[in-house]
Amino acid sequence: MGVRSACHANRKGATVPDLAMSLLALGRKLEAVQVLSERVAMTPNDAAWLARLGGALADVERHEEAVQAFERALAFPGAPPDSLVYSV
Repeated sequence: MGVRSACHANRKGATVPDLAMSLLALGRKLEAVQVLSERVAMTPNDAAWLARLGGALADVERHEEAVQAFERALAFPGAPPDSLVYSV
């Protein structure tokens, strides 16, 4: 499922974080990573999305990529600290 599908779902009331959380709850972690990766590609300068992606990557034991995502999120000046909390 791509972000376009997620955006379509968004018009029906679901959000990308809802979709990612649902996928994680269903054990479909790699699909959640894909959804979040596509979202980050659309908004690469959003610390919150990078942090969510970092958490999802950590969930699938892609630790080096998770660290990179968290480091990118932390690099943004003025990013609110709570945006870096993994809350997918």
